[in-house]
Amino acid sequence: MPTINQQQAGDPVEILADYVQRDGWGINPATTSPTNFSFVDMTPPTTLGSMSVTGTGFTYFTVNGETVPISGTVTSLKINSGIIIIGQPPYVPLEITGLDLSVTQLLLAAQDGEDAVRDLFANLQWTWTGSTGNDSFTGGNLNDHLTGNDGNDVIRGGNGSDTIIGDDGMPASDGNDTLYGDGGNDFIYGYGGKDILHGGTGEDYVSGGSEDDVLYGNEDNDRLFGQSGNDTLDGGTDSDSMEGGAGADKYYVDNVGDKVIEGNVAGIDVVSASVSFATGGQHIENVLLTGWGNINATGNALANYLVGNSANNSLDGGAGADTLQGGAGNDKYYVDNVGDKVIEGNVAGIDVVSSSVSFAAGGQYIENILLTGSASINATGNTLNNYLVGNNGANIISGGVGNDLLTGGAGRDAFVFNTAANSSTNRDTISDFSVADDTIWMENAIFTALGAAGPLAAAAFHIGTAAADASDRIIYNSTTGALIYDSNGTAAGGATQFATLSTGLALTNADFLVI
Repeated sequence: MPTINQQQAGDPVEILADYVQRDGWGINPATTSPTNFSFVDMTPPTTLGSMSVTGTGFTYFTVNGETVPISGTVTSLKINSGIIIIGQPPYVPLEITGLDLSVTQLLLAAQDGEDAVRDLFANLQWTWTGSTGNDSFTGGNLNDHLTGNDGNDVIRGGNGSDTIIGDDGMPASDGNDTLYGDGGNDFIYGYGGKDILHGGTGEDYVSGGSEDDVLYGNEDNDRLFGQSGNDTLDGGTDSDSMEGGAGADKYYVDNVGDKVIEGNVAGIDVVSASVSFATGGQHIENVLLTGWGNINATGNALANYLVGNSANNSLDGGAGADTLQGGAGNDKYYVDNVGDKVIEGNVAGIDVVSSSVSFAAGGQYIENILLTGSASINATGNTLNNYLVGNNGANIISGGVGNDLLTGGAGRDAFVFNTAANSSTNRDTISDFSVADDTIWMENAIFTALGAAGPLAAAAFHIGTAAADASDRIIYNSTTGALIYDSNGTAAGGATQFATLSTGLALTNADFLVI
């Protein structure tokens, strides 16, 4: 049994902890709650048989075994177990029972006996309010109500379902608090100041305040509310609900059951997710995928910024002018707005853009473009070896530099050649050229021997293996499908293959347009 010992007259009251075992304390929770009771620099009486402090709710045993009541006003509870007494000390024991303390200030100055002293108070139900300074307090095993007041406080709830408040909610109570729920289903409130709030184990309710708070749910299914300010919310494991409130908030999502709630309030918000995440109807602007899993991000009607991780991601911005950035891996982008922007660096992976609007790869390392829907839209490649596929509309498809594979699909399509031909490094393949519907457009600033813009002259086209006369400029080899540009007809050195078509096509000069 722990005792508070009165050593001799004139000495302060101190706790002497027998450092034998941690679970040897026999403290019972209170059935009644004294008001503001504590030990404050108390000086024992001049005799060992009585004590000068009087009141109700507490008892101690005298040297004669009598029970004497104690009461008073608590302003500071000091526990000093720096001296560990072994054996039977010749001191008068003061046994505490039925405690339910409301303490203004708690000072624990424990050394070897720290664990023992903490166990002494573990089974008390605490109602505690800190001072205006920087307080530190840890609750016990029961359901505590802990309030930090002003100052930069560090409060831990301990076990039990606790209510932990960083301050009293008044405007002056704006300290930067650190609050820990620990075990149990806790209610944790930061209020003013830039607070760090931990839910711990159990299903916790964690609420920030008016400034930039950091909220952790930790384990189990937690509810996190950032309130105003630029908050960071991390539910931890299990399925959590996170609501940032006003401000530019950041959410960490690691479970497909996590839910982010963000209203139409000021601030640009970002979700950092290690699982697939869709913004849905929430006013979330940005999603950052993390980890190494093949996961996806989906935007909404806002102007979203979606960033992939190092794996294979699918990024769909939804409506709005979005920015999509995939990173490493084989990424797929969904584009539905002419204001959408795709960022793809020179990293490993073959990437594809699925677009329902005209799209140009530009200077990005995008290999493939797939046009969707039935609108007459266009696809433009870059310096890579692109694979460009049209839709059911009338598409204009331009591979740019590189050995590109071009497929028009249904509709009256045009295939554009506007870069200098090179039979090794800049030769495209048209997989489905239709004589009835499709046209090949050739830029006369590049293919200068074709003459003025307009339909290709009949004399400039020839089917065969090489130019037959000086006027031949475009030669189609129907056996191999090779399409050749010859800048000087039958003269030597002017022929370069720039494309490959299907074999056996009934091509004519009408299938070519000089632009």
